[in-house]
Amino acid sequence: MDELLNDEIEIKEKTEEELNKKLIERYKLREIFASANINFLFGSGVNGRAFPQLVGFSKTNEFLSEKYEGTSNSFEEKLNSLNGKERKMAEKLFVDEFNQAEKELDMNSNDLQDIGILMKNVYTLVDTTENRQDSSYKINIFTLNYDDIVETILQEKSYMNNVLSADSYKKTNFFDVIGYNFKYNKKVPTFITAKLHGSVEKGILKQDAIIYPGNKKYETALGPRFFELMFLMKEELIKQNAVLIVIGYSGNDEHLNGIISDAIESSLTVIWFRYNNDEELPETIQKHGDKVIVIDQLKEKIGTVKRCSNIIEGVLK
Repeated sequence: MDELLNDEIEIKEKTEEELNKKLIERYKLREIFASANINFLFGSGVNGRAFPQLVGFSKTNEFLSEKYEGTSNSFEEKLNSLNGKERKMAEKLFVDEFNQAEKELDMNSNDLQDIGILMKNVYTLVDTTENRQDSSYKINIFTLNYDDIVETILQEKSYMNNVLSADSYKKTNFFDVIGYNFKYNKKVPTFITAKLHGSVEKGILKQDAIIYPGNKKYETALGPRFFELMFLMKEELIKQNAVLIVIGYSGNDEHLNGIISDAIESSLTVIWFRYNNDEELPETIQKHGDKVIVIDQLKEKIGTVKRCSNIIEGVLK
């Protein structure tokens, strides 16, 4: 990782395309993607500036600051400090602000357009790579975001996509179904969007249907409502030739880090995109060393979604 960063510093005059070519060759990304079972883990950073992160929920943060007596600026730390009644009030404020942001969301923003381009490049990669196993036509997107941005983009592009949430998982029989085009006698790349921490339903986020940030996150994630989605994620990541592309994830969810770490020991390849080059990966994942490919930010910063998309486009070339 450090060697690569030094290389990029030494060849500042080279274009992003040339740097991406170097990355693709160094880490044999063409060979990895050629037969991979592709999985994504999307955190809040994947939406860029198009949808507010925790710091952007002004009314909720104002309420938390009024009730909090400590010195931390952490949203989670402040939420953790509340008693039961105050926490319910904070949760309601958060959900109300979230639903308002959903109504005002601009799907034409550059950040969301970048997600669309990434989905198109991934679709093309899977569709055009020869000798794929049936299972590798499925593209899993595990997302920690409650919003329906990814689903909307995939729908607009008319790609096959099945959305799984904690409530819908037991009601669907389509998780292992791969699309097939009978006219051209070929399999069709099929997306699965799994909402690990909860999801909006008909444009509305419900207060009792999500995992909130804070000290109850781990307990809730492993509870009966969300556990099966976590188990499903692990089942997918331990498959032969599985690759997990991590974008916009802070690394603060220990239950997810444990799943990823276990899967790496089983042969998972992780490709982790950093928005800031001083970001530290979770110790449970960092300890695996060369089994984790870290893609650093460019000198001229771009979004990690766009960075990933451009690299996949380089693989296609």
